[in-house]
Amino acid sequence: MRLVVNAPINKVSFGNVSYNILKELYKRKEEVEVIFVPLGQIDMSSFDTVDKGFIDWLNDCAKDNFSRIRKDDVALKLWHINGSESLCCRKQVLYSFYELDSPTKLEKSIIDYQDATIFSCSHSADQFSESSNVFSAGLGFDNDFKFLDKKYFDDESVHFTLMGKAEKRKNTSAIIKAWLAEFGNDTRYRLTCLITNPHLNQEWHKEFILDALGGGSYNNIAFNSWVEGNSQMNDILCSSDVDLTALSGAEGWNLPAFNAACLGAHIVGNDCTSHKDWVGNIQKGRFHQVEGSAFEKVNSEDGVFFIDGSNTNQGNINALVDLPAASKKMREASEAVLEEKASDDEYNYIKKRAGLKLQLNHAYEHTVDRILEVVKEL
Repeated sequence: MRLVVNAPINKVSFGNVSYNILKELYKRKEEVEVIFVPLGQIDMSSFDTVDKGFIDWLNDCAKDNFSRIRKDDVALKLWHINGSESLCCRKQVLYSFYELDSPTKLEKSIIDYQDATIFSCSHSADQFSESSNVFSAGLGFDNDFKFLDKKYFDDESVHFTLMGKAEKRKNTSAIIKAWLAEFGNDTRYRLTCLITNPHLNQEWHKEFILDALGGGSYNNIAFNSWVEGNSQMNDILCSSDVDLTALSGAEGWNLPAFNAACLGAHIVGNDCTSHKDWVGNIQKGRFHQVEGSAFEKVNSEDGVFFIDGSNTNQGNINALVDLPAASKKMREASEAVLEEKASDDEYNYIKKRAGLKLQLNHAYEHTVDRILEVVKEL
């Protein structure tokens, strides 16, 4: 079987997903001949534990790529809907994300233009149910990340994490405010925020943080800069006792929250949009759900990424409006962590046992199986 893969490899979400799908195809190199056509410049700097054999294989796949493409080849394109109207081959399968709930005429047209489209979650596929040949295939755990048998904080403290780009869509400010209302300046609890948005300047970030802090001063919250490599990210994920990222209001999968759960963190979140595809597989007692009544459907318009009247990215998000409800679940999760740390079982073992269940249920092996099934049907 031959497959032309037209995809980015870089530091952001699409680059990470492309990297992991290509890693899975590398394992199948005897059955799938890959021709790699990169979208943009290849940036492997985040993948600092990558296998050299994979790099050599990828370079071979990209060598003389266009001269090797045949008329009857099928392309797998990994990209945003907007921008996927260009075809790499006469037949093309698009793998994409969609977070909102009101596809525009242009977005529907681009999806109809593909021979097939695979979305990263069932929510996205449901929004395009009127289009033909639309499927979903969830993402998997990035096995560059490992369980690290380290002790990051003492047994009387709880470490919370919040990850992903600071955005209205992700409820970033509301999450921080809800946490501060419950734990601000109580040094038994700390929150690490990795919320740098690479598309926005430093001044924007300063104003955003000042607003999130409500003008207050707190000694138990930290705003870390962009994490450069997977090794450093691995430590952050393993240090998390409770992750808050799944309180986001609209996602195509939510890799940071998912990876934290796969490494055993308790999750405070919702089952909105893509979350419903994986939070149900978290070990019982480790998903602390903030009910839907704490969220309100609001227009996604933020003046930056979602602009009213645009021909793409129109629709609603689930805004977190009941902050006390979120704070209550954060407290519940923290108490569960402290109970685990006080138990006879070794804490890291408890986390590992919980995370493995989710890893097994959601692996890139399953993602690629589904992609190849769709390709073979064309």
